[in-house]
Amino acid sequence: MDIKEFSKIMQYLFTAYNKELNNDLLAIWYDFFKRTDIGLFKNAVIQAINQCKYFPSIAEIRELITLQNSPCANLKADEEWEKVIESVRKYGSYREDEALASLTPITRNIVSRLGFFDICVADETRKYNLRSAFIKSFESEKQDLIKYESAIINDTEDMLAIQERNRESLNKLASGLIKRIEE
Repeated sequence: MDIKEFSKIMQYLFTAYNKELNNDLLAIWYDFFKRTDIGLFKNAVIQAINQCKYFPSIAEIRELITLQNSPCANLKADEEWEKVIESVRKYGSYREDEALASLTPITRNIVSRLGFFDICVADETRKYNLRSAFIKSFESEKQDLIKYESAIINDTEDMLAIQERNRESLNKLASGLIKRIEE
């Protein structure tokens, strides 16, 4: 990401929260986001301004960036529950493996814990309670998964930066050794 573009977006963010941007803050933030796509960063900042009552942290912006890329970010708990009910109707209690295979991984995990068979045979009151438990679990796991994905992306970016620094150091060392050998 170009520092000029980054600076404009940061000025926009700081102005939106009536904060003063200085070079030290800009350098710290740039350190964390310099390898981030400018479009993703800009969208995350705009989203933060729309959602956050107080000035967002670096971690909150990173999480918003991850949300834009996460396959589970757009999943909604109530829609996933409807898919569970459809799989119950379609496969019944005797074809649990096929039913679970038709669900998204996050939904499959929660349904497995709740018990697919229990969902199949539950009366309306019990289904209502299972739905409530499903929705709570789904929202919690979705947030955990997004945080995990964010950490992986950030760790990968950090590892690439470390590899590049190591490569540069090794090249300098090798150049020095070659010069000594040639002398």
